[in-house]
Amino acid sequence: MEKIEEFQKMYDECEKIVFFGGAGVSTESGIPDFRSEDGLYSQKWKYPPEAIVSRTFFEQNCKEFFRFYREKLIAKDALHREESCGGHFREEHQTEEGEAKRDDENFMYVAAWEYKENGEPELHKEELNYEFIKVQQRNYK
Repeated sequence: MEKIEEFQKMYDECEKIVFFGGAGVSTESGIPDFRSEDGLYSQKWKYPPEAIVSRTFFEQNCKEFFRFYREKLIAKDALHREESCGGHFREEHQTEEGEAKRDDENFMYVAAWEYKENGEPELHKEELNYEFIKVQQRNYK
């Protein structure tokens, strides 16, 4: 049996799958890495990328930090979601108390972005269905 057929058989027999990937997977998907010829460290910036992402640089060069972050590091999903939740907080989506304000009606899914050759990523969604917990707004105060 060919490896791809063997994998397909295993995949078809599973109810749930967890995938752990690294730089090799992301670069094959068109997401740039740091050290390759076209990676972030090889690109010409006014400052080295490893310095730009530091706290000290952020404190001293806030405008340049955010320019680099927006161009190279920002998560596509965080911009797509019109809410604050999980690993991202957006000032425009917060409660009066300053807490993250979720939008479960429109964003109750896991997102995976497929990066294609033309550079425009495609969104794939897997709906979240909670059977044993009540979905609710958190308050961290």
